[in-house]
Amino acid sequence: MVLFESPFATLEHDTGLNLLKVTYRDRRGYRLADVADLMRHVGECATAYGVKSLFLDSSKSFNPMPEEEAEAASRHIAETCQTSGIERIARVGSPSLISEWKVREGINRVHQREPFRFALQTFTTKAEAMGWLAHS
Repeated sequence: MVLFESPFATLEHDTGLNLLKVTYRDRRGYRLADVADLMRHVGECATAYGVKSLFLDSSKSFNPMPEEEAEAASRHIAETCQTSGIERIARVGSPSLISEWKVREGINRVHQREPFRFALQTFTTKAEAMGWLAHS
């Protein structure tokens, strides 16, 4: 069920697995405020539905973010997950090597400052990511 949609991403609740799915579109023209707004919705929905797992799909995101924005976006995601009780995040990385590198660097910098209280795994396919979430 679609819970929120913007030009930047779609947020869905998979009732069968009781997880939230975020499908990012190509990041052209997005603002960091779009990430903050999306994460506000993720946090509210995770709390409302008692969701403990989050699936982030960046497989259609080709446009790299500036490094500072990648780190700020990672910080928004980490803060949301830590305050809403999400325990597991599976993400499908971007097919763009540059974009994926910047995202991973942002995640690493945020994690070094404050270790995550959730499990985070990055996968190359949706099937692998969903399998990891379904069998946890």
